[in-house]
Amino acid sequence: MERTRIFLCGRKGGPVSSRRVKEVLGRYLPNCLVEEGEGWPPDRQGPGLLLFRSGFCRPVEPALLPGWVALLPAGCAEGLRALQGTGIPAVTCGASSRDTLSISSWDFPQGAVSVLRGVTTLAGEPVEPGEIPVKMAAPLEPEGMLALCGALILCGVPPEEGYLL
Repeated sequence: MERTRIFLCGRKGGPVSSRRVKEVLGRYLPNCLVEEGEGWPPDRQGPGLLLFRSGFCRPVEPALLPGWVALLPAGCAEGLRALQGTGIPAVTCGASSRDTLSISSWDFPQGAVSVLRGVTTLAGEPVEPGEIPVKMAAPLEPEGMLALCGALILCGVPPEEGYLL
């Protein structure tokens, strides 16, 4: 079984910790590898998911990351600039109708995420627009909920049954 790679790009902190990412993704993807750093992953072999956090430091060298997909919070302007011209597909999450993923309801311990436009998983499978029910095991900010749901969707975890975060 091929290992699913998740790379948290940017400074530590923000709406979701690497511990929470490892915990939630490990529940659904026991063979996932979660790494983190301020720039691009040092080992650029894909496929993988670039999960951008606030405080992304734009690397000097351009990104050559075949097979990777980027998941960004809507306000991550530096991440969007770093991705320009790389050919890396970007999925945004936020409150705007222009974002791919948005919160449709959020009230601990449950909520719902809307997939506003179709996306393709790392394995090339399509995910159609729709609502995903979410249950939270511990309190989580809306941005964290979007990041975790987006990672699960892009890593190919079927959204039909909903997610436990």
